[in-house]
Amino acid sequence: MNTFFLDEFKYIGYLFLVIFIITLLIMVMAYLFSVNKPTKDKLSLYECGFNPYSDSRVNVDVYFYVICVLFVVFDMETIFFLSWVLSLNTLDLESYFLMVDFILELLIGFYYIYSVGLLEWKSL
Repeated sequence: MNTFFLDEFKYIGYLFLVIFIITLLIMVMAYLFSVNKPTKDKLSLYECGFNPYSDSRVNVDVYFYVICVLFVVFDMETIFFLSWVLSLNTLDLESYFLMVDFILELLIGFYYIYSVGLLEWKSL
């Protein structure tokens, strides 16, 4: 009863079985050997290194969200640069100049952000 499915995919099934067993073993060992001594300090709310001082529904400055969006944009830029550099030897001339155009557009955007003053640290 050797079918294609059993011959080719039985090792993947073995892998999932081993992963399941190891995961279960780690969870059981963590439950059995962990020290659980709750205290008032451990059970208190904690956020960003200080105790919360007000309701969670406080207004946040828009500047915070602008910085977050800029971080995501420049983080994605890093991912594009990494993939471009890794495949640079296989790219044709058109792909190379498309990435140079992308870099120029990012530099223009960065100059605009800098000239408007969004990268200035303001007191919130």
